[in-house]
Amino acid sequence: MPQPIRAAGCGGGLAWIALLLVLLLPAPASHALDANTRFRDYVLNNWSNVRGLPQISVLSIAQDRDGFLWLGTQNGVARFDGEHFQGYERGNTGVDLSMVDAAWADAAGAVWFGTGQNLVREYRGGFEHWPSAAIYAIRGDAQGQPLLATAAGVGTWRNGRLQLIPGLEGPFFALLHHGGVLWAGGLNRLCRNRAGHTQCFALPAGASRRVTALAWDAGQLWVGTSAGLLQFDGQRFSAQAALPQLATLDIQSLLRDRAGNLWIGSIAALYRRYPDGRLEQIDKGTFPPNPWIDAIFEDRDGSLWLGSHTQSLYRVANSWTARYGQDAGLDDPFVWTLAAGAGGSIDIGTNGGLSKLADGKVTTLVPPGALPNPSVYSLYRDAQGALWIGTRGGVALWHRGKLSRPPALAPLRAWQINLIAEYPRGTYWFGTQGGLYRLQTGTLTRYGASPGSADARIRALLPLADGGLLLGTEDGVRELRAGRIAAPAWAEPLRGHFVTSLGWLDHDTLLLTTLDAGLGVLRNGHLRLLTQQDGLPTDNAWAFTSHGGEVYFSSIKGVWRVPLHTLLQPLAAVPSIRAQPVLTGNNRIGSEERTRCCNGGGVGRMLRVGDTLWLPSINGALALDMAAVRAPPEPGTPRIERLRHAQAWYVTGAMTRLPLGERNIEIEYTAPYLNNAAALNFRYRLAGYDNAWVAAGTRRVAWYTHLPPGRYSFAVQARVDQGIWSAPATLEIVIPAHWYEWRWLQVLAGLLLAALLLLAARWRWRRQKLQQQRLEALIAQRTEELHRVNQRLRQANDALTAESLSDPLTGLGNRRLLAQNWHELRCLPQLAVILIDLDHFKRINDRYGHGVGDVVLREVATLIQRLKEPQDMALRWGGEEFLLLLPGLDAGRALALGERIRLAVRAHRFNDPSLGDVQVTCSLGISHWPLLPTLRERDLGGSIELADFAMYRVKSRGRDATAALVPGAQATPMLLTAPATDIERLVHAGVLRWLAPG
Repeated sequence: MPQPIRAAGCGGGLAWIALLLVLLLPAPASHALDANTRFRDYVLNNWSNVRGLPQISVLSIAQDRDGFLWLGTQNGVARFDGEHFQGYERGNTGVDLSMVDAAWADAAGAVWFGTGQNLVREYRGGFEHWPSAAIYAIRGDAQGQPLLATAAGVGTWRNGRLQLIPGLEGPFFALLHHGGVLWAGGLNRLCRNRAGHTQCFALPAGASRRVTALAWDAGQLWVGTSAGLLQFDGQRFSAQAALPQLATLDIQSLLRDRAGNLWIGSIAALYRRYPDGRLEQIDKGTFPPNPWIDAIFEDRDGSLWLGSHTQSLYRVANSWTARYGQDAGLDDPFVWTLAAGAGGSIDIGTNGGLSKLADGKVTTLVPPGALPNPSVYSLYRDAQGALWIGTRGGVALWHRGKLSRPPALAPLRAWQINLIAEYPRGTYWFGTQGGLYRLQTGTLTRYGASPGSADARIRALLPLADGGLLLGTEDGVRELRAGRIAAPAWAEPLRGHFVTSLGWLDHDTLLLTTLDAGLGVLRNGHLRLLTQQDGLPTDNAWAFTSHGGEVYFSSIKGVWRVPLHTLLQPLAAVPSIRAQPVLTGNNRIGSEERTRCCNGGGVGRMLRVGDTLWLPSINGALALDMAAVRAPPEPGTPRIERLRHAQAWYVTGAMTRLPLGERNIEIEYTAPYLNNAAALNFRYRLAGYDNAWVAAGTRRVAWYTHLPPGRYSFAVQARVDQGIWSAPATLEIVIPAHWYEWRWLQVLAGLLLAALLLLAARWRWRRQKLQQQRLEALIAQRTEELHRVNQRLRQANDALTAESLSDPLTGLGNRRLLAQNWHELRCLPQLAVILIDLDHFKRINDRYGHGVGDVVLREVATLIQRLKEPQDMALRWGGEEFLLLLPGLDAGRALALGERIRLAVRAHRFNDPSLGDVQVTCSLGISHWPLLPTLRERDLGGSIELADFAMYRVKSRGRDATAALVPGAQATPMLLTAPATDIERLVHAGVLRWLAPG
């Protein structure tokens, strides 16, 4: 085999791959925010009342023993598992849970809440309460019992009553335990209770102040008041010497996190005091203005939770990614490619020229007008330090501060430059959309197929030890030897696939990535393709590099990594791949902008510099700290929430015995997991019915129908992505038997039947001679009966076949019907495709129940059946989605039918009385098939996807409308490979176009 060479290609970058495995010991999960991270580079998430919170204002936050987050609002409390909110208020608890100003979780698993008139205790879904003076803060005392700051004073809660601490009578609003000392903040005073002795200190004279929050940091007590932030050294208060900017602000909350940051919440802004004493006001570009932070809480994983009076709940978490975009000085944030510069700088190729990043600031090196084409698509720094600039139309050279355009490279101005490489020294290779070019001693030579063919579009290049070149093209892999390009025999499975990068993992193992066929592992002349069926998160990968025993891949879904040793195993023994997401393409960082990573062009799709992985994105250059990447924390133990039987919900305990009746059950479960950088997956089983585990993915409900009587054990487990399954949560379920199912009765009936059979046999034996005379007639009779039975069986089979092709709820066709009829449909000249989705259907199910939701689906299906033509095909596509196929119509003519359906649904009043005058609307997306005359052999997938894009555009613009997305005048077959994020760009380029009614 050839000797290992540095990986290179469309997305690979040039990097040495380790020859020996270096397996790092798992690092512990981070338990604090990184104090050196800029706030805009933290992961910032927001949840509001539209996601399930009882009310918009989050006044208090606590985390229980199991890991669930509890939120107090002005109109109830909510338990958050990281995905869903479970709301509790007077209607479902019988307890007044308004204005929950305080929350605290004890070690026994209970959560305590303080309101204006009650102390409330929650444990495993049960609530109990005691009347009390207004409660403003709750902490735990030395024995782990609630310690309350109330309008009547500070005291401990014992045996259902408040026992006040001497000297701490009167209203108090904030509590802090530190070093065995209890601090309590009241009205114009701060009190200290130590060893049973209380001493109070008057706040500085001036405006009346209420102490709202307390925090201990850097050996000082920080006192947040309604008229400014103070520091207390044990004897005196200071405002101006500490943080004079906050000396007069209304401070709402304080928290010193485990990293040493002091977080200060006010109505006007959020502030952060770094461990070194620097003060940062989180600016409006990163955090909303006037956030009114009522509560700040640090969870057990070190993430920060902010309760906002006006914008609900925020989560601030560590990110191993930093972004350098327009805020750092980048003129054009659309980054295509990256290259390592001198002194640790990074060269950035964008849609608008060449820039340089150094010391966190970006400066422009080459403006777009000075280049052959404004878009810098690939960069390469050669052995002499010169930077070769490949654009979407030619090559330029930047060396010692000067730009030049070598005359020998003039023929390349017609082509997009996908890659530039130097091999051997002094010989330059250019992979373009028009072929492979070599520049040697001033002469430019072209190799390969004619321009325009897929195999002429060179996307990756890998030098081989014997002097040959391995090429990744848009039509698989090619090899250049002795001036001739040919396809290696091992690469035949890659024909027709876009190869994006090539590189060596070790002496014997070649790794390649593709646009849509997964990863290719080549060893000893044998190629194995690894896809989503092998555990990959996607079949797309742009580039790869290795670091610390892991191989990192960039893709349309972001960045993910795979253990290197997994890919180096014998091909036949490669297990299911356990890929860990590192950066998802829709992550939110900093000011909540989507990263929209990772694409880019040239070899700079992925650039490794030490422990940092640089990636291009539409919002700037991303720096990913690979040394900081950790495996996601494990989830908490799952919890079985409740069981539904015969339209009634049961709160589950160790065992649930169901009443006689139907045998259908529904079980809801969850698990606490507040780290939303990874997906939480579930599996469950019902022992006694089916011992096999059912993979539920992210679904948090299980259904069983027509269960026989008996005792069952339901178990559910959770895991993060492809991690280890958690300990199970279990529930014993007893389904009683009807009298006719009693075992002793069945045994008795069996004995009676056996006796009857014995008597019948004896009687039959006695009459045997008589029956012989009638045998022939009986045989004929039975033969006729058998014929009739067979006929009935055929009829039943025909009925079953028809039933399998229809949706049992709506009577519309299903996907099997489409698959069965596709051969005939594809012979038609054209089809219009209409995708219909009911708006806010989940709200109907949540508010009125799934039975009412079924009524809505059936009646909407009836409307569609009534409005369509007989030859049209109507299908229930899934959930609340319907699909219409209209033979002979194009998308324009289908818009009229779509509007009729939309208006009919909007005007319809449903029969179920619980819906009343509720108006149901729908959003429609339309396209047609074939998308292009040359795509008649393709199935409906691309057409349905365009209709889906159109429908989601309607959704994003308010719903209850109809839109169509069809190929434009500049459309080519490549539009089928375009990602969703490129739709508007393709419309602008004429590849796609929008149609609207009228």
